[in-house]
Amino acid sequence: MSSGRVCAGSRRPCPQRRAAVLVALAGVPVGWGVARLNGAANGVVLPVSGPFHIRWAATVSDATRQRIEGTFGLIVDGPVARDPRHRTYEYRLPHPTRDRVRALITDPAVEDTARVDVKRYEIAE
Repeated sequence: MSSGRVCAGSRRPCPQRRAAVLVALAGVPVGWGVARLNGAANGVVLPVSGPFHIRWAATVSDATRQRIEGTFGLIVDGPVARDPRHRTYEYRLPHPTRDRVRALITDPAVEDTARVDVKRYEIAE
């Protein structure tokens, strides 16, 4: 009675082994895709924007600000000292595409920006 497995001496793996290999490799294409999308493949260093400022709306809590910072992966350089209201922070934006800049600066929590071209959705260098 044959079990349907052709393992030894065959070019085709037995079905159980093939299933195990597929399960083991299931995450590999995703990892490769993410690496390529974020530029990690081949040692590519992705751009980070120059510094820019965001003044947060008065109604924005620290928790909300921190959530938005995390959502965009903002690199926080710290609060801007000359803002007496303590609502303006300096940031750098990884992967500063127009879509990401637009999404950030049009967020209702953002009251104003500096060093950002709000018509072209570009951060000044």
